[in-house]
Amino acid sequence: MRLLKYIQSSVYFATTPWANVLINAWWHRRFSRRYIPKVLHIETTNLCNARCVMCPHEKMQRPQGIMPWETFTKIIDDCKTFEGRGLVLILHKDGEPLLDPLLCRRIGHIRATLKKSKIMFSSNGAALTEKIADELLRCPPDQIGFSVDGASAATYESIRTGLRYATVVENIHAFLAKRKASGAKVRVVIQMVTNLTNQPEHDEYLRIWGPEADEIVFKDMHNFLVQGTSVRGAGLYREQKYRCIQPFTRSVIYWNGDLALCCWDCDHAYALGNVMDKDLVTLFNQPAFDPVRRAMARKECKGITLCNVCTQIYGEDNPLGVRRRPADAPETDPAR
Repeated sequence: MRLLKYIQSSVYFATTPWANVLINAWWHRRFSRRYIPKVLHIETTNLCNARCVMCPHEKMQRPQGIMPWETFTKIIDDCKTFEGRGLVLILHKDGEPLLDPLLCRRIGHIRATLKKSKIMFSSNGAALTEKIADELLRCPPDQIGFSVDGASAATYESIRTGLRYATVVENIHAFLAKRKASGAKVRVVIQMVTNLTNQPEHDEYLRIWGPEADEIVFKDMHNFLVQGTSVRGAGLYREQKYRCIQPFTRSVIYWNGDLALCCWDCDHAYALGNVMDKDLVTLFNQPAFDPVRRAMARKECKGITLCNVCTQIYGEDNPLGVRRRPADAPETDPAR
């Protein structure tokens, strides 16, 4: 599988943007060389109720808020023109999505507008009240991921600072019980972002969540560019080692409608326009993206701000290291 992905990647980057002619015709029902996103990160809010050790939220300088309804509907209307076989809409970025009072209404609007697309988000679960749980199960997304970075209060609260482990566990268990009773079809993934502190708790984690979750994910903690929290080290290679597909296939939109360079661009390093001014595909193909895409295709990103300090492409934080297993699978390497 990894070899196949390497071959596909090599062919794509060797022929971009001409490869888009076939990709767009097959996936988006458009005959075009343009870059058209298949994944959209829509930051419905960047408000957060936690101060996680690996997250740059506390250092973030841009304003905090909740995406206006008009901005959100404009994005979804734009998506209608290129939905094709379907898109993946991720309703979070640098905040806690359950703090968005319009979240369930947004999910309902996507369901009514984009029939072939998938909806998902990740949450820390601390704000998952009974009312919100009921609303989510009445109009569920396709997937919810709950990040629970420990199997004990001491470990969890040392990582997810400001949250109470007992409250989060109780909220998620109650939601899973409600899901079972309602028969709602929403996939629930329980994720541990792993570092040296919580690695010894993998077995206990599986015991707690294995019987109820659809999938357990152990994901190595990374750097968020400059946080220095990666379990694989924060060092950068002299030369770029990997490419990133995000500038070619993924559109990231802040709560105010501005485009971000990628999902790690927490502080709006690039001026890439606003969705209220132009349609999304036009913004995604504006000239400001060209230097980034050329440099990424050639693996020459030293002159690209953010990319040149990204440990996903200049280090070992690339997503191939994410470990996913069904919830009932046995732990094969508990010492990792």
